[in-house]
Amino acid sequence: MPEIILKVAASGAEIARLNAEPLELVSRLRSAAAAYGGPPELRCGLRLMFGSRVLRDHETLEASGLAGGGSVDVVKVPSLELWREGKVAWNSINVPVGGPLCIGLTVRQLARDRLLAFPAHPAWRHYLPRTEDEASEASCGMFSGCFPPAPAVDEYSDSIGKYVVKHFEPSDVWLIGASEQSASDVFVQTDRGYISARRIPLPLADASQAIHAFKFQDEVATVLLAPGRSGDAMEDLQGRGSYRNSISEKLRQATTARETTSPGIQHMSHHDLRDGVLQKFRLHGIAEDDFSKVHFELEGSPREFKFALPAVTHMEKAHAYKSAMEKFDWQDGEQSGGRLKVAQGCVSNALEDYAAGRDRCGQVVARLPEGWQYGQEVYDFEVCQLSDGKPKQLAKWRAQGHVNDHCQCLGDRLMLFAGSHAGEDAFYEEMQLIDWQTQEVIRKIPLRFTPPYIETEWGRGILNGSTQTFFVSFTEYGAAEDTSTFAFATPEM
Repeated sequence: MPEIILKVAASGAEIARLNAEPLELVSRLRSAAAAYGGPPELRCGLRLMFGSRVLRDHETLEASGLAGGGSVDVVKVPSLELWREGKVAWNSINVPVGGPLCIGLTVRQLARDRLLAFPAHPAWRHYLPRTEDEASEASCGMFSGCFPPAPAVDEYSDSIGKYVVKHFEPSDVWLIGASEQSASDVFVQTDRGYISARRIPLPLADASQAIHAFKFQDEVATVLLAPGRSGDAMEDLQGRGSYRNSISEKLRQATTARETTSPGIQHMSHHDLRDGVLQKFRLHGIAEDDFSKVHFELEGSPREFKFALPAVTHMEKAHAYKSAMEKFDWQDGEQSGGRLKVAQGCVSNALEDYAAGRDRCGQVVARLPEGWQYGQEVYDFEVCQLSDGKPKQLAKWRAQGHVNDHCQCLGDRLMLFAGSHAGEDAFYEEMQLIDWQTQEVIRKIPLRFTPPYIETEWGRGILNGSTQTFFVSFTEYGAAEDTSTFAFATPEM
């Protein structure tokens, strides 16, 4: 097979050598050069040049003049610069996994334009589709002479509607790749290859254990495992009074005992706490070209852990379970006391509070300044450089639309910003590509997916890869089974 050499355009330094068939796509070369893009928080793109010709990912090597091999120059392109002109191609994929209402999935960025997605909570209320009989059931009762059928076992209802409890299973972790060379379990073919999705199951040593808490950070999943289904009521909470008081007192007693007799709550034997273990799983193969090689492996030994959680069906405090998961302490267990998470505001001077690919590019961040007010349709917005926790304002302007919808992703000089047709819950129809230093609107990008809007809580940003692909993810509700959609917008390269 012909040999192709990838070189840094500015210096001629060699990046990689590979052998490829003439009918392979140029996107294979991009994958081989991906490491040259630099730190992921910078979101640099790569442009491939053969002489004076710009190579397009969807073209074959033969059509690009590389059938007999050759030398390809690789040019590093600052974040979002590939969006200035040319076609933006939208593609979507549906994945059979879901999560809690209005939250759905947690999405984590990986390398090579890939995402890891999993249910945001270990258990959630899955609301059932409304049936044709429900309207007639509403008129039934002791005075009408008819009675609605008894609910099915494990079926519940609240002010929203009927629901069943769904659980985070070990097979509910999904890998989604926006620029793959091969199809997988679920896939959509594009002009550049495939959008592929596949399950990445957790290899549990004991299949009888359930997932009661889950987090993924730095390529490692930390999982709280214990017998019994996640979200079920704990026997020690049944028949008690206030959930907040009972849980808080248990944790106070356990914490006091920890400080005097043991190194951690996980070693307590208090009868009111459930026995579990913390087990880590490392994700391997992230940087591999072959999508099928990505997998989890056990890492280290399990560690004993005591915990107490409310039932997801808890009626006295409907948000108790959600609050418990949002404030879960991986050292001391649930710490919410049944209280909802308190909003921290939108202004922070810590880099880690901003998401690379969405509102952070290196040490530059986009944010609402102090003094913003809920419901504003004309509001101040700023871009700052954060260094040692001290913000240096680089730009500030008055934006129009809705204060809930603003930066979608931030680049070196450019920003994808919500369109002006915006409201409290979402913005509609289009995004704006703006130069944040001058506030010039360079172009408008139509949202070419269904539905054509982006809600405030949906995951979105520029992928960690060389294509500068924008993604947005959301979960469909009201169907018999959970489904989540990932929509990708890729600029022509």
